[in-house]
Amino acid sequence: MFSDPIACALFIPGHLRFQSTRTLAESFHKAGGYVETLPTGHLVFYRPDGRRFLATDPTGHPLHECEWESNASGGVSLTRARVQLDWGCWVGITPAGLVNETKVNLATKPNWQRTTPEDLRGMAARALRMPLEEVRWFYRDEDFAIDPTGLATIRQRKDALYVLDDGGFETARFMSCMGAMHWDEIDFLPVVELFKSLLPGTGSAVLELIRGLYDDQQRGCSAPRPLRYRGIPPYPSEAAFRLFSVFFTPHSVGTTDPFVDFMNPSKSHLVTWLPADHPPVRYFGERQEVCITVKEGVVQKAICTTDTGGLAYVNPAGRRVVPLDRSLRIALYVLHGCDALG
Repeated sequence: MFSDPIACALFIPGHLRFQSTRTLAESFHKAGGYVETLPTGHLVFYRPDGRRFLATDPTGHPLHECEWESNASGGVSLTRARVQLDWGCWVGITPAGLVNETKVNLATKPNWQRTTPEDLRGMAARALRMPLEEVRWFYRDEDFAIDPTGLATIRQRKDALYVLDDGGFETARFMSCMGAMHWDEIDFLPVVELFKSLLPGTGSAVLELIRGLYDDQQRGCSAPRPLRYRGIPPYPSEAAFRLFSVFFTPHSVGTTDPFVDFMNPSKSHLVTWLPADHPPVRYFGERQEVCITVKEGVVQKAICTTDTGGLAYVNPAGRRVVPLDRSLRIALYVLHGCDALG
């Protein structure tokens, strides 16, 4: 067992599963990689270009791993990511890993040859009863194709979420999907589809990754970039609002209550989200037998990593507890000196 958290993070088998990150770890400092220690003691490891490839708790247990590669436009794109859930299971993310295609016959319309991608976006906005601005957000010009006979193909890209049974993508099983994120420049909060099929803790682990990348990208900015909840269509829910509120702070431009606006599908995208001052942080036990989530010095939940159901014990303070709920209580015991017993 490694006593140095950095060595623990980089060299314990299974902590890094992507070939590019393992290669970087082998010559980490020589290659120009560097690590930052957050005020909470958590570690974030960066490639020479400043892209994070690993985040861990203070003892080096991994929280998420990212794989980046150069793209055709000369930039760098996220190709895959893994996030570890509280109970030890891993979930994989593949950007644009799911593409849905819709076919539309334009040949029956007058002057169909003049149809542009913006015209198709307008048709989609009317059909979905959504603002054109929201449709533009998810449909790029390259997502449209019109063949010589007037048959239009419309592609909608989504990020795919997978269950990683052994921690790697070799045995990935599709679980769900969400709106295609702009991972190299986080600028919105996504709609997650098939949310009932998510493994427990997936949402908070993915938001932890999103918040981490967002913080990296906001360095040097005069003011943090406000985010909005976007999706086609949106699925605002109380659970989504609670989850977002843990990592970001909502601000309403309508009513005085952001929750009211968020729950209205026609207004949910108008609520802006700014980074919360103290997002939750996770700590794994020395042997990863337990994971504890702490926010502003207060334990929020704890889970045994041997619990394959992924059900957490939660702090009941400030929440409604119903029968059979799992709850936790922190007790401090002070041992006073006493005479030895014969």
